[in-house]
Amino acid sequence: MTITTLHPSHTSRKLEKRLRREVGRAIPDYNMIEEGDRVMVCISGGKDSFSLLDILCRLKIRAPIDFQLTAVNVDQNQPGFPTERLEAYLQGLGVDYRIIDKDTYIVVKNVIPEGKTMCGLCSRLRRGILYSFAKREKMTKIALGHHRDDIVEKLFLNMFFGGRIKAMPHKLLSDEGNNVKKNTTTKTNQNKKNTKKTTKKQQRNKKETTKKQHRNNTETTCSLWGIDSS
Repeated sequence: MTITTLHPSHTSRKLEKRLRREVGRAIPDYNMIEEGDRVMVCISGGKDSFSLLDILCRLKIRAPIDFQLTAVNVDQNQPGFPTERLEAYLQGLGVDYRIIDKDTYIVVKNVIPEGKTMCGLCSRLRRGILYSFAKREKMTKIALGHHRDDIVEKLFLNMFFGGRIKAMPHKLLSDEGNNVKKNTTTKTNQNKKNTKKTTKKQQRNKKETTKKQHRNNTETTCSLWGIDSS
């Protein structure tokens, strides 16, 4: 048997660094992962979820906070899905993982007429399984991997079929509110009155100060998470 060792190209290394940097920025900016979180990383078998798991594993090594990662895949008994290869990969990665065996394929085949797309029902069943697992195992966050096309498609779906301009949020609270903490901001009537009295010059100065603080915070955060801010 011949084993070939693949060395990443300069382009792929640059891409990996960029992705890791952007994820490292997004986590503190949107408060995605907090101290003590148990994060369930959903693995579908596609490049998005594999990339997300790899990035989080690398960031965890240098992160200024302590959190746990568990990779979870739902084996829906789709014909030809390489479950054994996926399990071997996760074992080699050394990450905590679970593979949930649920035959939803036969359910979908019985409900969806021949020739019709099964994606909608299949996705809803998978989501229900993942939410149940997260609740049972006391996971505090669920991490999903998406790319730019997913966000654009979601935007157009909402526009054409929902009549609203809305894409994917950075954080989404589950219906039961078990997996992501919802941050809310309230203002008193006095705060509103003070805001109205603020002059344009004060607003402009405040905006510049906020930009500078954000820039400084970004550089500090990137340093803490062990990534390059440039």
